[in-house]
Amino acid sequence: MTAQSLILFGILVIPTFFLGAAFPIVNKLYTRSFDGIGRSVGTAYAVNTVGAILGSFAAGFVMIPFMGKENALRIAGGLQFFTAIGGGFYVFYNAGKAGIRRALISAGCIGLGIVFFTSFPSWNRMLLSCGRYRDFRSIEGDLLRTSWTEALFKGNDILARQERGRSLVFYGDGIGGFTTVETLTDSLGTVRYSLLNSGKPDASSHGDRSTQTLLAHLPLLFHPDPKKVMVLGLASGMTAGEALVYPIEGLDVVEISDEVVKACRFFPKWNNKVLENPVSKVILQDGRNHLALTNAVYDVIVSEPSNPWMAGLANLYSKEFFETVKTRLRGNGIFVQWIHSYEMDWRVFSMVGRTFASVFPESAMFATLTGVGDYLLVGFRERLDLDLETASGRVKYAQGSANMSLPDALLLFNLIVSEDLKHVFGDGPLHTDNRPRLEFAAPRALYKSGDEVDQKIRERRTVSKATRDVLEAGSKSELLLDMVEFSSSVLSPLFMLFDPERALPQERARFLALVDGFCGANLVGDYSVFPEAGSRRRCAETQAELMKAQAVSRPDEPDLFFSLGIALREAGEREKAVEAFEKAASLDSEHLRVRNSLGVEYLISGDLAKAEGLFREALKIHPGYATAFFNLAQVSLRRGEKGEAISHLRKGLSFENNAAAKDLLRRLLLS
Repeated sequence: MTAQSLILFGILVIPTFFLGAAFPIVNKLYTRSFDGIGRSVGTAYAVNTVGAILGSFAAGFVMIPFMGKENALRIAGGLQFFTAIGGGFYVFYNAGKAGIRRALISAGCIGLGIVFFTSFPSWNRMLLSCGRYRDFRSIEGDLLRTSWTEALFKGNDILARQERGRSLVFYGDGIGGFTTVETLTDSLGTVRYSLLNSGKPDASSHGDRSTQTLLAHLPLLFHPDPKKVMVLGLASGMTAGEALVYPIEGLDVVEISDEVVKACRFFPKWNNKVLENPVSKVILQDGRNHLALTNAVYDVIVSEPSNPWMAGLANLYSKEFFETVKTRLRGNGIFVQWIHSYEMDWRVFSMVGRTFASVFPESAMFATLTGVGDYLLVGFRERLDLDLETASGRVKYAQGSANMSLPDALLLFNLIVSEDLKHVFGDGPLHTDNRPRLEFAAPRALYKSGDEVDQKIRERRTVSKATRDVLEAGSKSELLLDMVEFSSSVLSPLFMLFDPERALPQERARFLALVDGFCGANLVGDYSVFPEAGSRRRCAETQAELMKAQAVSRPDEPDLFFSLGIALREAGEREKAVEAFEKAASLDSEHLRVRNSLGVEYLISGDLAKAEGLFREALKIHPGYATAFFNLAQVSLRRGEKGEAISHLRKGLSFENNAAAKDLLRRLLLS
């Protein structure tokens, strides 16, 4: 922290000094006599004040909305330069000193200014979009091995390598930040879309699908007859689009950024063309202001803003905001609030939940299936009523969704984390407008793991007897298969829940059909999601054939051949897997995972020299890659070099807390 403070001080002290000196210099230049000093200073101060006000107005309401930040900076810099030149000419002319020498100096300054103005560097929008300022884990290896001089002269190229395969299809610059849409074609040829705000991913066509769909379906299934719905936050439009599969009469989507609305048009396949549906209405407005000023009342309100650590968003998690929401619900209306446990600690997470429960005591918390700690707080205006009969009667509407498959509403009860939020979150401070604790606490917890939060939630899980009775009444096998179907449809597969080897023939057939459907349409990065070798091999064979077809038209993509190698290895074709890995390695000299996977193959086959060489190559690419150290330990053990193995394990554990490596190190030290 001290070093960071000193670096920031060194960067800021020079411009701060000159900015502070600017006004005294202006007064010195403008004041012609001691007698007129008061008038001169007052005039300069007045002009400076008016200029500051007009400049702020012009920037916020004219230049940025119509030109964007990049061009606005260009124009502002040009105006400052040419104003200074004009002022210089005026002073020289009035002073009678417009000689040839001064004219040449002025002309030189003008020429230099024009050169700087016309060569103003364009922003690399792709690098801006990726948002490395907040999540640099994917470039950790580059950071560890790159020197300051390399970063200065080759930084853009190093960062651009991480964005290989991505394309920027939309860039919109507004007052509140910039919005981008990226595409990525995976190894199966599927084009995936992502929407990012100021470099922070907020929605996608494939990831987070369970969260985006459940935000709409949970309240609309458990409300007996919702007619009017409001969604706060448009993003890709998937949540709002899911609401349209129900027979509602009106859908208000409140979004503060016009750029997000434009970006949403890239997701019609997944958002049910929400922007074109006559039932829906997009309201460009701050969500909190809309709820405070509107006369409309709603049966369901869904709030899915961005993360609370984003500037200005903490007020959408305050007690006063929740109270405003409650006044806009009619009858036994339902309010759903998204919250996450990742990049959060228990103190911050529990404060948000406690604040919610203080306004909505009749509430429950559901987990989604993203695997990264997404939760939904569901509050009822009057009485907590999670009625299976109501949900089952309305599930036919949910089955019209193109983004998920929900065979039975019963499985939603498996997602209930708690029906007693006061017990889960306990006593403690609330986040209020007058005491905006979250505004400061959330950013401080940004780089903390959510494991602590998830563990405490599991320890405090409380469900009612009615919910337990509902779950116990259903067929266990059918319920598990329904959960597998739902989870795979939202791309968060839970195939491990079901054991096909102990199932009835018709149940096994349904399970394998789900495996085939999933593997034929979605890239599988880890085949351990399947419960037994047969389904893993079946999926890998399907994936390998699809990738081989892609490789014909995409022969220069290392990630494609890496994925093909993983699939071939899982399918039992290890020689072909090695060929695919070697092809990927030849296409990318710095592909970390390729070298590690290829090294593992040589380790298994007994070629220890090649294995060691590849693991050491991986460490040159990423000096802190713990897996390579652990694998080098295995090479050393094969050679009988116990001391070397211990050294490698210790180095690896200094970068990653790995339970298996710890256990091996303990056994080696005791032996």
